Formats: sequence, C-alpha cells, structure tokens
Amino acid sequence: MGACQSGVGILREEWRQERDPHGRPRIVAGHLDDPADVEPLVHGVQIMRRIFATKPLADDVAVEMRPGKKVDDDESMRAFVHATADSAYHAVGTCALGMADASVTTPDLRVRGVVLTMFDPRTNLSTDVVQEVNNHFPGQVFKSIIPRSIRLAEAPSYGLPISAYAPSSVGAKAYEALARELLKSDGK
Repeated sequence: MGACQSGVGILREEWRQERDPHGRPRIVAGHLDDPADVEPLVHGVQIMRRIFATKPLADDVAVEMRPGKKVDDDESMRAFVHATADSAYHAVGTCALGMADASVTTPDLRVRGVVLTMFDPRTNLSTDVVQEVNNHFPGQVFKSIIPRSIRLAEAPSYGLPISAYAPSSVGAKAYEALARELLKSDGK
C-alpha cells in the first residue's frame, strides 16, 4: 500500500509591505487575516479533493488523512486552513526557450549552461558542490558564480531586482558578470 501527499498554496499573496528600497524591510504578511488569503486555500483543498475522488486516481485512494472526513463544510475547511497553513518563500519563475535573446536555451533547445548560486566560500559544502557540478557538466558551467548575499535575499521583499535594489552589491556585480559572460558566449 502506498501513500501520496498534495498541497495547496498561494503563489502571490497580497503582501502588506513598504516598498522603500533604501529603508529597512517591514513586511507584515498578516497571513490569513484577510479572506482574500483564506478563500483561495479553501477552494484549492476542495479542488484537490475532487481530483483525488476522480477515476482512475480514486481507485487508489483508500483514505483521506488530512483534512479528513470531519472537515465537510466551508466553516470547518476554513478552520482547517487556519490551523495548518504555513508560510514559505520559494522563488519561482519561467525562462524563455528557443530563439529569444534572453532564452536560457539555444535555438535547438540545448541548455546554454549551468549557473552556480548561493555560493558561500566559507563552507566546504559550497566548494564541494562547485567541484561536483563541474565534474558532472564539464564545459557547461558558467565561470560567474552567484554568492550568498544579504542584499540578494532582501531584494524580493521590496519587489525589486538586485540591479535596482543594491546595484553596487556583490550579488548585483555577480549577476552583471554572468550577463557579460552569457553575452560573450553568444558572440555579442
């Protein structure tokens, strides 16, 4: 007998934040204070239930562990969401493919290269990762390495790219070097 897990999340919550790039970040997420945060999660769990109740998947589902049978109306679902929802930051995005100048692939859809990020020269792990990635992808790893940086971590809180938030920071300079390296590899 197997098990599976699914989850529901809001990718773009209505953040309550000040956007002064030169001030200190003041994020008051107010998670689940606003029905606009709660209702999409309630709806998402309801959709997830319908998916798991649809054949052929339904044939493999023996029991719903969470939220469980007792959560059977909107009010109890809201209570479940309030009791179990969590917060996480996970950077996501899309990449252009193919012919575009900003594309991460060549026109024949081969990856242009591997970028090493979150490098911390103070740790053996970072050094080991660089070596292993270079061994696995010989000739495909960009020389520009993006370091761990407080400024890089802060920039998304202000909704700004690092080049606008802290243009003279180590992180901004590393991304500039990467951009130059990419352009050079394209012969530009």
